[in-house]
Amino acid sequence: MNRMAQETVAPMIRTCLEQFPGVEAIEERVLCTSGKCIVRLIVDHAEGGITLEQCAEVNRTLAAALSAAYPEEDFTVEVDSPGLDRMLSTEKDFLRSRNETIGVWLKGPLHGKTYIEGVCRDVRDGRLVIAQKQDLVTIPLSLINTGKRIVTWRYS
Repeated sequence: MNRMAQETVAPMIRTCLEQFPGVEAIEERVLCTSGKCIVRLIVDHAEGGITLEQCAEVNRTLAAALSAAYPEEDFTVEVDSPGLDRMLSTEKDFLRSRNETIGVWLKGPLHGKTYIEGVCRDVRDGRLVIAQKQDLVTIPLSLINTGKRIVTWRYS
């Protein structure tokens, strides 16, 4: 029988992450089926950028805590970084993307456009500020459908 549930595991995740200053959960899920549970966690630093080793440390710490709390349960812990292609939707997502090139799809036109691309400069007062060449474009977060980091690969 699976005793793990999102409601009981979520506080354990928060306690675990307190051991890693600046690391926060972006997404957490507990999926239980056929007698086995998978605890999936996407973590990042508040300012963006987490290493593979940091993900592994969070994984080990959370797995040890869950093993102690649920010794009879069969479970797997998966800890990942957000990845380069993760969609941006919340204020925190955009804050993590400061000084990076992003593309933003809008729910409706702003200055005649429904797609705006530029460098994320700031998020404040419910507005995203994007630099486009010499101009700053301010977009209400409520007008944003989704956003994405624009990755440019340079070969030498």
